[in-house]
Amino acid sequence: MKATIYIFILSSVLLMSCNSTMAKNAVESKIDDDRIDSLINVINVKFDSNRLLLEKLNNSQIKWEASVFSDLEMIYPEIDKEIYGSLFSTCQKTILEEAILKRIDFLKQWANGLPEGEICSGSIPIKTQFEN
Repeated sequence: MKATIYIFILSSVLLMSCNSTMAKNAVESKIDDDRIDSLINVINVKFDSNRLLLEKLNNSQIKWEASVFSDLEMIYPEIDKEIYGSLFSTCQKTILEEAILKRIDFLKQWANGLPEGEICSGSIPIKTQFEN
């Protein structure tokens, strides 16, 4: 009986250890990037009187993060990420960094404005609007 309990406890510990390893290899649930955070802060200051735009920015950021994680799950669908090899975390970080750089370029439009003559700017300001 004691041997059975000991084996059960040992199995549980090993299972928790494996789950811990899988959790470490899993994708984070939130993108924590100072560059994006800084850019969003700039946009929040520039458009502090436009509550609707800031609400839409917040919704957009949440949905963008969900989309990035969904894409990573699609690329690496297996729960046990170890099957993707020793470079899995490097590959995952590379894909995430590419997505972050694209998001930064997208958000910079509100921080920096678009060139004069852009007719499809929507809520994105034209650079001359910042100069006035």
